[in-house]
Amino acid sequence: MGRIIELPSELVEKIAAGEVIERPASVVKELIENSIDAEATNIAIDIVDSGLKEIRVIDNGIGMSKEDAILSVKRHTTSKIHNLEDLHKIRTLGFRGEALASISAISKLTIITKTEDDQIGTRIYVEASDIKSIEPIGCPVGTTVIVRDLFYNVPARKKFLKSKKQELSYIIDIVTRYALINEKIGFTLRHNGRVIISSPSANDILEKILHIYGREIASNMIKVELHRDYLGIRGYTSKPFINRASRSNMNIYVNKRYIYHRVLYKAVEEAYFTLLPEGKYPICVINLEIDPALIDVNIHPTKREIRFYNDSDVFNFVRDAIRETLLRGRLIPEIEIKKSPASQIQKNEVTKSLKERIPVTPKVSPKKIRANEALLTDFLTMETKKMPFTEKGWKILGQVNDLFIIATDDTDIFIIDQHAAHERIQFEKFYKEFQSKNIKRQELIEPIIIEFNPREMQTIRNNIEYLEKLGFTIEIFGDQEILVRSVPVIIKKVASKEVLKELLDEFLSLDDVKLGRLPPQKDVIALIACKSAIKAGKKLLPYEMVNLLNELLRCEDPYTCPHGRPTILVLQNRTLLKYFKRI
Repeated sequence: MGRIIELPSELVEKIAAGEVIERPASVVKELIENSIDAEATNIAIDIVDSGLKEIRVIDNGIGMSKEDAILSVKRHTTSKIHNLEDLHKIRTLGFRGEALASISAISKLTIITKTEDDQIGTRIYVEASDIKSIEPIGCPVGTTVIVRDLFYNVPARKKFLKSKKQELSYIIDIVTRYALINEKIGFTLRHNGRVIISSPSANDILEKILHIYGREIASNMIKVELHRDYLGIRGYTSKPFINRASRSNMNIYVNKRYIYHRVLYKAVEEAYFTLLPEGKYPICVINLEIDPALIDVNIHPTKREIRFYNDSDVFNFVRDAIRETLLRGRLIPEIEIKKSPASQIQKNEVTKSLKERIPVTPKVSPKKIRANEALLTDFLTMETKKMPFTEKGWKILGQVNDLFIIATDDTDIFIIDQHAAHERIQFEKFYKEFQSKNIKRQELIEPIIIEFNPREMQTIRNNIEYLEKLGFTIEIFGDQEILVRSVPVIIKKVASKEVLKELLDEFLSLDDVKLGRLPPQKDVIALIACKSAIKAGKKLLPYEMVNLLNELLRCEDPYTCPHGRPTILVLQNRTLLKYFKRI
């Protein structure tokens, strides 16, 4: 007797259902997509016990006739495709005809539906893929799907589920994703009767962001919109100072289908290169519009992955569209002054604090006062001459803690981190030299000898040509030493043995270098820019501050250093007026 057997149809259905329905959130996703395809303008999702006891999805879409409702729970029955050609130009979220059939195989399923043309609706009850009853029912136009006792007949599946809190979070995540991108559709999610998401229909995606993320996030989003050739992009992305520690708030869609595709996530992250610190990610709601004939959405049972026919075109388009949008925007973070509650700070405590901080003016003779006044007048005159306006019309007010430059445009006050600002300037200068293959080198008067351990030496040997392209001339000098004969001109002023050792140590610690790969040039250039930049604690003359700001404001991206830290903060005049109760 042979070893291969034909599986019973009941077992085949349960296996197929497992491919599509992994958890309660999978049910919610499939039912939401069906409601969107049915042209619903309002979708309500009611969950009981994290979806294990009951999932109810109610929409006001076009509904189904009795005949269509019966067919909808059979496998591979669909209104979306009729031939092979249709499969290559899918314009709907669902198309395989697997959702309801898969759900009914592992639950107790009820469908209540009615079309506008029908006098009365239809109620169908299905249990383990078996239609138990079909009856007429009075109901509004649209469809209600009730899924009870999910996985009741496949208890082993429940063992792979997370905690109820985690399963609920998956449901919240999928509802959030679809609520954000479908601005014309209202979404409501309730769990055990409690409203978790209330996102009414809106005119724009930004309104949806306001409902989901709140006012602070919505007010710091930048609109992205571009169409070029066969590609389009539409949505919003956050200013760099609004970021998160994971990718979970990057909402990326293709033709309004929420998907995960490495190329798209990488393109968005690359657009923020040097605008965000390492390990930080933007909040975005981005929809890529593309001809359905140029993608394949049929490569994964749950349709969460797709294939592009030209990954590089898509990557470049998305990265450039977002990057150009960011660089056009004013990305300076605003300083907000938050007043402590009156109950926490008593008036007498404030008065006492001020008295302690304001020195008592000593008594001086009138003669000395006149001498001091003359000295002050001379000083102010001298300082005014030394502090001209920047090219943008900003006036330098001074330097604080030998680190921050204070300037004003006669309306707002700007605080500039001198090290971060100079880092950005040096980075862009050096990167342009690198791109033009015209890196200026400085021959050292005395070669610098640096010692490394054997493992580090091997890595240096492997990367000598790479470092050569960045302006360094390095020779191997014995088993554990190198000679540095020249450096890029950009770091010539700080090219000491200590600085070069620190720079090369940081180069060796880059993840790509540790894995034996060549790191992105921008990462290494950012390191070099950091080492060459003005340090905290350096006192600057007025003309040096002006020159620094002029160079910074000429940069392609003046608002962050190459590592994503802000270079400028703004304290707006209206914030001060509000704080001092003038408005």
